[in-house]
Amino acid sequence: MSQFLVRLPQHVRLSGKTIYWIIAFAVLSNVITIILLKTDFKRASTAAMLPASQKSEGKLYLSEQAATYVMDVPKFERAVKQTAKNLNVPPEWIMAVIFAESKFDASAVNKNNGATGLIQWKSAQLETLGVTTEILRNLSHEEQLKLIEKYYLKIKKDRKPFETLTEFYLGIFYPDALGEDYCYALYKQTEPAYKVYAPIDVNKDGQITVKDIDERLRKYFPTAYMIEQPQKVSIWARLGW
Repeated sequence: MSQFLVRLPQHVRLSGKTIYWIIAFAVLSNVITIILLKTDFKRASTAAMLPASQKSEGKLYLSEQAATYVMDVPKFERAVKQTAKNLNVPPEWIMAVIFAESKFDASAVNKNNGATGLIQWKSAQLETLGVTTEILRNLSHEEQLKLIEKYYLKIKKDRKPFETLTEFYLGIFYPDALGEDYCYALYKQTEPAYKVYAPIDVNKDGQITVKDIDERLRKYFPTAYMIEQPQKVSIWARLGW
């Protein structure tokens, strides 16, 4: 605060209230400076940790793969980022789930179970949104992103907030597994659906567990897997208090 202490002429006298406000202003100025410096440092550190593909031209994770089916990639990226913001999840999670389910083909249909669209909705899931499979297949990528937001907001409300990429993926793949431990079995060998997803059962123990899903996501989407859910940071946390 030394920069705020000015030597005054002897005949000038400051009241206690005036001195109080001078000190308060000095403290507030320093607090604001610290916050700005910490914010700039955090931004610089985050930028340094980004993959090279994201540093150049601001491309979003997996954008190059999306270009196979997406006509206007920048527009799609903006829509993904807005959807992610509304869901309070990293946009990389959305990109990873879409790629895992449909490779960004908005009209993709799973021949085994009829799941359709960017995140491979099953008919029962679409019914909760008031949409049919036929309607879905004719929607654009951006229009399906609006449905993705609507769907995940409902799952989040009915189940729990998404804390990891694995939980976000389970939100569409198997919502009943949300909140369960790694040993929880989604499908067992005695069930018909197991045959469809058998490749996920890497250790061949006759069941597909949350751990199997988690390990698969970590293997194929390491960048998205390592990114944590955005957290609201208080002013005190920014100051390191």
